[in-house]
Amino acid sequence: MPMNYIIDNYGMKTALLTNGFFLIIGIWVRIFINQNFWFVIIGNGILGIGLNVMNTGCPKVAFNWFKPNNSPIVTSILMMAFALG
Repeated sequence: MPMNYIIDNYGMKTALLTNGFFLIIGIWVRIFINQNFWFVIIGNGILGIGLNVMNTGCPKVAFNWFKPNNSPIVTSILMMAFALG
């Protein structure tokens, strides 16, 4: 919901920058696994906030940039790319 609001009101660029910020912070928090396991849990929570753009951004990109008959295929490819990457 928050990322969908950001995409609709502020644009895809702002949403992707916000996503990148949360992903970087989440990964940096997870690096401290040797200190305490709670860093992994907190880092995964922050990553979950950042990965929300994947669920809301992929269909919007597919519907805005591609023809309507190609959008399901493009959405599937983008979702698999995010899941595997």
